[in-house]
Amino acid sequence: MVCFHLSASGYTAMPWRNGAGVTHEIAIDDSTEPEISPAPFLWRLSIAELTGPGPFSEVPNVDRIFLLLEGSDVQLAVNGAPPHPVGRHEAMSFPGDQPTSLTICLLYTSP
Repeated sequence: MVCFHLSASGYTAMPWRNGAGVTHEIAIDDSTEPEISPAPFLWRLSIAELTGPGPFSEVPNVDRIFLLLEGSDVQLAVNGAPPHPVGRHEAMSFPGDQPTSLTICLLYTSP
């Protein structure tokens, strides 16, 4: 196996399907064959900018893994279940075709 460093300048910025943000695609294997799998790719590694709460785009036939790289107080609610907290460097997997929403809990203190 060959490993190499990918500079952030080489990532591909892609708007979210729902128009609410941007994903920076790092790597993808899009060599799917429609007769084998209707998924848009075999696998993809990307970094999304979380700018606020809202729904995730549904991606049928794709299993997703959410990993919080920075920040805290993020919750994901999948398919109507109660929101599940996701801490920094914690992963949560969920089916891409289930309604999923993100909540960012911010605590404000007065000056």
